[in-house]
Amino acid sequence: MNSQQIFSKTHGIDKIGIGTAQFGLNYGISNTQGKTSLTEAKDILELASLKGIKLIDTAPAYGDSEKIIGNILPLNCHFDIVIKTPHFPNKTITNEDVLYLRNTFKQSLLNLKQSSAYGILIHNVNDLMKPNGDLLINNLIDLRRQGLVKKIGVSVYTSEQIDEVLQKNFIDIIQIPLNIFDQRLLEKGCLSKLKRQQIEIHVRSIFLQGLLLMNIDSLPPFFTSIKENFQKYEQFIKDHQINKIDAAIHFIKNIQEIDKLIFGVNNLRQFKEILAAYESNYPLIELSKYYELAIHQTEILEPFRWQQQ
Repeated sequence: MNSQQIFSKTHGIDKIGIGTAQFGLNYGISNTQGKTSLTEAKDILELASLKGIKLIDTAPAYGDSEKIIGNILPLNCHFDIVIKTPHFPNKTITNEDVLYLRNTFKQSLLNLKQSSAYGILIHNVNDLMKPNGDLLINNLIDLRRQGLVKKIGVSVYTSEQIDEVLQKNFIDIIQIPLNIFDQRLLEKGCLSKLKRQQIEIHVRSIFLQGLLLMNIDSLPPFFTSIKENFQKYEQFIKDHQINKIDAAIHFIKNIQEIDKLIFGVNNLRQFKEILAAYESNYPLIELSKYYELAIHQTEILEPFRWQQQ
């Protein structure tokens, strides 16, 4: 990877988006406070609006997050809201699934008190790969045609999934994981490939659901296999005299292909820390130093696998 190709000169704070899983769920491995309180959620969105941050990412799977957002959105401001679809459990996509998609999306708009959304993403990319998965794509296209959404897309984990989705030639937005430990898509040149097709890239899991913010002594036994990696990471933090939030954001914010950085926040204090870190001017750390911290165990990098252990 060539750092001259990766770094960008512009990284305005409007590049930030608010992930809202914590608004409706007890979410994140480092989250010891549980679901974000209504007051804190409101304060977070008000500060986001004041700072010029416009993107909100939510989903029906995030508990009552959508209803909470609909009740606390600051007056006289406009957020670009991205909604994810529900999961479709059938082995084959049916007309009933299509109806479920449309009804769920309409309910999301009602919950959010919006007449339209900025985007809708297929939450589980595997739903697209099922027989008749194109039925879902056709209905997303129809929602866009009707003006109910501006952009359509999908959330993915792997480069293989990206390649499969690109073959279907329909997406405006793709949401991907990328962080200090999980550099797989950067290593494989996926971001450059997506930008060549003018696809908007949203990055999630910047803190790897909070794992990158934890202390090594607090790691659950499941993460014993990366203890040496974590020690190396903590030494990196110490050597460069920065904290873990600073390191995670410094790594990610200047990657030029990224359009939006989705930060899930547990409370207003953490959100202010993220903003302060984002707005800080760090001494330049060579990207090659970060590359040395990458790990490749999928059971660690894909949090949905943690619950399977």
